[in-house]
Amino acid sequence: MVHVNSEIYVVIFQKKIQEVFSVVQKGVLRDVQQTLERKKLATARDNMGRCPLHIAVLTENNDVVEYIAKSFPATVKCKDHVSHLVIIIITR
Repeated sequence: MVHVNSEIYVVIFQKKIQEVFSVVQKGVLRDVQQTLERKKLATARDNMGRCPLHIAVLTENNDVVEYIAKSFPATVKCKDHVSHLVIIIITR
């Protein structure tokens, strides 16, 4: 029974991660604030190794970038699969 519950938790968490990335890409700050509720979600990765802050930077959502960076400082040090730090992407 414990195994089934943990599988359900994983599926729910994966859906939540997908929702976070979708909301960040859309760039509506209020939606990001409501969806991105904890560090575990802020440091989650997509298939390219990017965290939500990477996505906010790449889509030039400055309000979202500032919110994520200030609320979840650990995201600033996140690297993608080719070792790009968010700060490197910002300075390009």
